[in-house]
Amino acid sequence: MGKYILKEGGVVEEEIEETITRLKEKIEELEKGLEALTALTLEHEHSSPISPKCEMLLERGPECGDAYKAFVTQRQYVMCRAFKALETGEAKTLGEGIRLGWKEVHEKCRL
Repeated sequence: MGKYILKEGGVVEEEIEETITRLKEKIEELEKGLEALTALTLEHEHSSPISPKCEMLLERGPECGDAYKAFVTQRQYVMCRAFKALETGEAKTLGEGIRLGWKEVHEKCRL
């Protein structure tokens, strides 16, 4: 065992003070790591999940027409619009975002 130092109220191991110092240093190190992790998490939360392809589809707007290709691009537009609506707070659920996207497709294409 370690050396003992007599203090008021009892006996305390000398090693306890060293351990406390090391623990304080470790806590400071962990706090710095936590701050860095929090910053990264917040940065990720605020970065856009919308892909460049979705951004392009949203800029062009939905395609109108009777062809299969138009329907495929309309569905792509709707899903991209739904995620954008979630990101901006226009919709609270994915379902609301999807309904908003289809509403825009129907308005533009007069479906």
